[in-house]
Amino acid sequence: MPQRNIFSWNSIISVLTKLSYVDDAAKIFYSMPEGDQCSWNSIISRFAQQDRFDEALHYFVRMHRENFVLNEYSFCSVLSACYGLKDIKLGAQVHALISKTRFFSNVYTGLALVDMYEKCGNVSCGQKAFDYMSERNRVSWNSLITCYEQNDSASAALQVFLSMMDCGIEPDEITFSSMVSACVSLSAIKEGKQIHARVVKYNKLRDDLVLGNALVDMYAKCNKIKS
Repeated sequence: MPQRNIFSWNSIISVLTKLSYVDDAAKIFYSMPEGDQCSWNSIISRFAQQDRFDEALHYFVRMHRENFVLNEYSFCSVLSACYGLKDIKLGAQVHALISKTRFFSNVYTGLALVDMYEKCGNVSCGQKAFDYMSERNRVSWNSLITCYEQNDSASAALQVFLSMMDCGIEPDEITFSSMVSACVSLSAIKEGKQIHARVVKYNKLRDDLVLGNALVDMYAKCNKIKS
C-alpha cells in the first residue's frame, strides 16, 4: 500500500471536517507524521464553526508555538472563536499579533477584527481596525455600520452610511436594514423615510422580505404605520 503524503492526509481531514466529523478529523490530525499550514487551519476553522471555541483556540496556540506560519485563514478563524467566547482581551492579543504581520491591513482580517470588536462591544477598536484596511468593500462597510448600530451608536452608524455613499459604495439590503434599525433607535422617521426612498430606487430590493419587514417595523414603532 503506497504511503500517504501530506496532500492525502489533508484531503481526509478536509472531507471529515466538511461532514462535521471534527473529532475524527482531530484523531487523523494527531496521527499524521507531520502537519502543515493547511492541516492546522482546517482543524481550527471547523472547531470554531461548530462553536467549540476553546478547542479552536487550543489548536491556534499550538500552531503558533510550533512555529507554523499563520495566515489570514488562521487569524479569521481564531477571531471568530474570540467573539464566540466574548473574550475581548484574547481578541486584542490576537489583534496585536496580527499587527506584526503583513495581514494587518488585509480586508478579510480587518473584517474579522471589526466583527470581533462588534460582538464584544468595543466600537472604537472596531473603527480602528476598519481604518487600517488597505481597501474597503461593501461587506466591510456593512460590518462597521452593524458594529455601531448593534452597540447603541445609531447616530454614528448613520454617519458611516453617509461616508459609504460618499465613497461610491452601493448599499445592499443588509446596509438598508441596519439603517432602518438605526432610525428606529433614534425615532428618526424623517431619516427613515429618506432611507425608504433610496430603497425604492433599487428595483432589486423592493421585494426583499427582511428589508420590507424592517421598514414596517420602523413605521409601526414611530407611530407612522399609515405612511
